[in-house]
Amino acid sequence: MVIPDVGAHWHATQLDIAFQAGLASVERTRGAWYELNEEVGLKINQIYTYTASLRNSIIECVKV
Repeated sequence: MVIPDVGAHWHATQLDIAFQAGLASVERTRGAWYELNEEVGLKINQIYTYTASLRNSIIECVKV
């Protein structure tokens, strides 16, 4: 998921809270994905979002 900074669908935020509580993990915003990939030496070429409400996405990356 690539959660928007504002106006996220309630179902996406509900899943985010469940992941935090049960798995100690979080969904990320677009900026957070870019930051994470930069830290590990990857560059995002494109983000393909295939569900509008949940923002399920495929993130295409290349090694820098």
